[in-house]
Amino acid sequence: MSARRLLPLLVLLGALAVPAGAGAALGSVAFEGGSVVTSGARHRFVALQERGGHRELVLTAATARRYAGWAASWRCHVVADEGGLRFGPEPPVYVGGRLSLVAGARSGALGRGLDYCQVQLRRHEVRRRPGGLVVRRTRALHQTVALSPAGTAYVAVVRGAQRMVGFVGLVPGLASRTTGTLPATAAVVAKFRAEPVVALAGPDATPPAGRVGLWTDGAHRYCVVTTLADGTRLSYDRDTATRELHTNVQDELTLLATPSWWEDVDAGSTRYQGPVGR
Repeated sequence: MSARRLLPLLVLLGALAVPAGAGAALGSVAFEGGSVVTSGARHRFVALQERGGHRELVLTAATARRYAGWAASWRCHVVADEGGLRFGPEPPVYVGGRLSLVAGARSGALGRGLDYCQVQLRRHEVRRRPGGLVVRRTRALHQTVALSPAGTAYVAVVRGAQRMVGFVGLVPGLASRTTGTLPATAAVVAKFRAEPVVALAGPDATPPAGRVGLWTDGAHRYCVVTTLADGTRLSYDRDTATRELHTNVQDELTLLATPSWWEDVDAGSTRYQGPVGR
């Protein structure tokens, strides 16, 4: 099981409770008799097509067959304003709507100037079991479609942050309970040997593209680093003693701190609904 799915929310939020305030994605969290499990979304519910000089999102036939009875919606974002100032932590929604779950259903013309769109398929189920037990389950699946070079770059950074996010929260949890010091780099990497991680020689080192690099000073400082396909280096460098933080993915980690359209969500809860007393 991956580090992302093992990551408890409370550990994560504790690790990221720093003045700069970066965040991370959920793993498995108990709450009021329920749980939430998220995973990176990599679906293909819609295709991007040109029609009459405009682009549209078009639902695939396979999606219509497989997800009959679900509710589908879409929304599109702009990454930065006209002056190039980036919106964050999540770019605003500029246009959106519902999508019929029939093959070939279209969003309508998307218009110009949009950077990326996201599609959500959602289903809510309620099941009543003997003894007054009510089980509720909500599933939400997502797809992201880049529309522009700026959108492509932004999506790549968020995907890179998704690779990092579990380690950002889990590494400080490896600190000694008595001294508060972190294990050496090799020992930390050994804890995640089932993951695509490598040991870094130092805080400024860079892992191969698509991999996550980890480094600690054996005391209180640790680094989580990944490299994008274009060579962009994303890093999270934190000192757990001084709480000093240096990162270039703060907005993206904050965005991933709670369930969002970047993640698939499977949320369940149970409650008793029956007679009380005699």
